[in-house]
Amino acid sequence: APSGLRLLNARAALTAHPDDPAWAALAPPAPARPSLAQTLATLPQDEALALLCARLEHHLSGLCRGGAVNLDAPIADLGVDSLTALELLNTLHAELGVRLPMATLFEATSARALAASLLHTLRDPDGA
Repeated sequence: APSGLRLLNARAALTAHPDDPAWAALAPPAPARPSLAQTLATLPQDEALALLCARLEHHLSGLCRGGAVNLDAPIADLGVDSLTALELLNTLHAELGVRLPMATLFEATSARALAASLLHTLRDPDGA
């Protein structure tokens, strides 16, 4: 590019607001954050289970209208119906990359047991 054009670009960048695309184009890209599945894979079993339980509790709380969530209760007892179960399954798939059948939610003895099953699936996807 001609030197005059580079100078204009530099001035524009210096006077641009940080939210301006011209400013953003000059900034180095932010480092990518690891996915939840990647984070869970690096944690010890107990810490990974605690994190997954916390995420599940968060999602269930939102789906159950913000009420307190007893992770030791069956999911059906938490007021989850088929529509909210589908929302939860879609959310878990988006966060973890794991597709679960609907029956898995309602057959789990508790939300905590579901988290343990999810963690097992993440750590051993082939079931070996």
